[in-house]
Amino acid sequence: MLPDLSTLRAALQHSDPVQYQVEAQPRQTVQDAARAYLMIRQHELKPGGLKSVW
Repeated sequence: MLPDLSTLRAALQHSDPVQYQVEAQPRQTVQDAARAYLMIRQHELKPGGLKSVW
């Protein structure tokens, strides 16, 4: 037999809320993000192809 709704609700009221650990990510500046993006794109393009982006 399943417990009734009032029993389940009472059990939840007496339990502690779940705590999740969230790892903080360091802030990144726009300059750092742009530099990282351009470095990735530089390796994806053909030699001399970076000039077409500028």
